[in-house]
Amino acid sequence: MAHKKQASIIQKMKTLRGRLMLISLAFALLTSLTAALCASILSQHYLRNEQRQTAQSGLDLLSADIENDLSMVRSLVGWIQTDTTVNSCLRQLNYPASRSTSTVSNLRYQSWGRLSSEVSNTIHTYTVQRVLISCLDGSAFIQYTPLPGLYNNTLQDASVILHESYFPDWSKSQDVVWCGLQDDPFTASSENANKVFVLMVPIRSLTSSTLVGWAYIAITPDFLSSRLQAAASSSGLSAFITFNGTGETFQYRDHSYIHALLPEKASSTTLSNGWVISILPSDANLLRSRMSYLWLILLIFLAVFVTGILFIPELNRLIGVPVRKILDKIGKVSEGDFSRDESIEWDNELGDIGRGINTLSERVQKLMDKKVQDEKAKQELQYQILQSQINPHFMYNTLNTIKWMATIQGADGIADVSTALSRLLKNVARGESTIPLRQELSLVDDYFKIMQYRYGGNIVLRKDIRDESLLECLVPRFLLQPIVENAIFHGIEPKGKGTITIVISRSGADLSASVRDDGIGMDEKEIQKVLTGQKDDPHEFFRHIGIANVNQRVRLNYGKPYGLTITSEPGKFTCMHFLLPVVPAR
Repeated sequence: MAHKKQASIIQKMKTLRGRLMLISLAFALLTSLTAALCASILSQHYLRNEQRQTAQSGLDLLSADIENDLSMVRSLVGWIQTDTTVNSCLRQLNYPASRSTSTVSNLRYQSWGRLSSEVSNTIHTYTVQRVLISCLDGSAFIQYTPLPGLYNNTLQDASVILHESYFPDWSKSQDVVWCGLQDDPFTASSENANKVFVLMVPIRSLTSSTLVGWAYIAITPDFLSSRLQAAASSSGLSAFITFNGTGETFQYRDHSYIHALLPEKASSTTLSNGWVISILPSDANLLRSRMSYLWLILLIFLAVFVTGILFIPELNRLIGVPVRKILDKIGKVSEGDFSRDESIEWDNELGDIGRGINTLSERVQKLMDKKVQDEKAKQELQYQILQSQINPHFMYNTLNTIKWMATIQGADGIADVSTALSRLLKNVARGESTIPLRQELSLVDDYFKIMQYRYGGNIVLRKDIRDESLLECLVPRFLLQPIVENAIFHGIEPKGKGTITIVISRSGADLSASVRDDGIGMDEKEIQKVLTGQKDDPHEFFRHIGIANVNQRVRLNYGKPYGLTITSEPGKFTCMHFLLPVVPAR
């Protein structure tokens, strides 16, 4: 019986429905695992970012608080270095024999009073454990302590500080020196020596800038401890401090400073006095957050897996198959097949999408067909515009030239002008859009012959054909004539005389044709107007529209990078250069 039941299950699995169920189950499992994995990765990333941001935020707040305290210390240092009474007293202490004892004692008393007042007004109570201002050899000094009963105040001199390892060489050190965390040399006994932050300050004469003394400032560890304790208790962070003078790193833990190595993952910032404050997030907090996220990920996995088992088969029937057909249709559209596919037009929302895709495909096909027709019509229109642009001003000038020749000279040049004009008009009447380059140059010769009778020997045309085989290549009709006309009327005529040079050569695999004149030239603004067909004066219409039209016609026929470029220097020359593909004559 059990064997038959097992065989029945295996048979069902071989059916399409069974396979679909297996696939759906596998898909649900895979989706759940993927969702769980992604959630795990994202949560770890979020936790790391949150931990980093928490550490950085705590570090910013901590450094801001410490910087505020340091500013008060800097204010006290500035006062010590610039107070005139202290400065005068130190000068007297360095040379006591030159002044009376009463004068020196009076100065020391005044300096002590000013120092006590400044410390009390500048820094928090008991932040400064001792301020000692000494002459150069330490034999005479002024000192201030907020709690004199706790410290040894019976010193005969301050030379004890001179023998400390951290005492600076003032010939090399020109500025304030932070000496880090040191033993206080002035405690009652060496057995109960306290740790203090030591600051050594050079004091220079206000008149000559020579060293007249130094100051020893001992700051209580609470100056920093209270800030570090607040940061550690509020966010569970571990705080480290590295002293720039000694290079030692201490960890603040349990109200004391312990030598330690700075962890690699700690966030650090450098204070204005060179100390480096570092913060390391708590591993315990991170572990608790990770466990919370792991439980959440497990719930997500179970929810997605159960939901997949319940809904994947139906979703596959209702959505999977239609979506796959729609995607296939979109793929065909991307390959250029815009035919209508009625198999994707179901009686539901996906069918509406299918009908929309079919309608869009038909419209795209119509737009493409219309675009092709419009481009052909545009090219034809551009060429027709060019054909209609035989300059009436040019024809008027030509006929006027013939009239004056017949009236005044009676010369036989009338025949040459008339012949050239008739050939020009014959070329205009033709319908070809392209002609061999040889014919285009012949058309330019006919036009220039007419212009020579008008201007006499003031204009000269030169042709430099560097590759004779290019003369048989096809080029747009009236490619060079508008350029030569522009060179005569707007380049050479204002100057009175000049030379036009046509150069035909190869540029790689392309044909290069340039028309250069030594006329008045153009600036960059005029060049842009010529290329775009803009006009400020209605009399410039044919100049602008002719050149711009030729350039646009070349671009329409051949595309980029072919077309017209203009280089010019006002007062010297203008060169209009065409780049065309080599198209052999049929």
